Amino acid sequence: MTKYLAVCYPEKQGWFIDFPDINGCCSQAENIQDAFQMAKEALQLHIDSLVDNIKEIPEPKITADDIDKSKTVTMFYIDAIIPKPPVKATISLNPDILSVIDNEAKKMGFTRSGFISYAAKKVIGH
Repeated sequence: MTKYLAVCYPEKQGWFIDFPDINGCCSQAENIQDAFQMAKEALQLHIDSLVDNIKEIPEPKITADDIDKSKTVTMFYIDAIIPKPPVKATISLNPDILSVIDNEAKKMGFTRSGFISYAAKKVIGH
């Protein structure tokens, strides 16, 4: 995973969250407690959009030391999953579970591999 710096600035009605390494990637939160989750979602959606549109994903270069702290209230790093080409993996599953996976994948418009990847990301939290 790749870590990107999220910088949170107070606003009149909540918090503005910016990722200085990724132009246009930002979010808002009502309170600082929600800022981490909102930042995490915004970063992954933005990266997924760059991939979908065949755009380059910038490497993280800016660190907390590079930020003017007189204007910033808080900063944190967010892990992002950078999509890479799939790797072939052989797994063994109970045939009944495999049948359920195939049925659910079909309903959702996924391939078997796509569904397993989707389900794994949901469990892991990405």
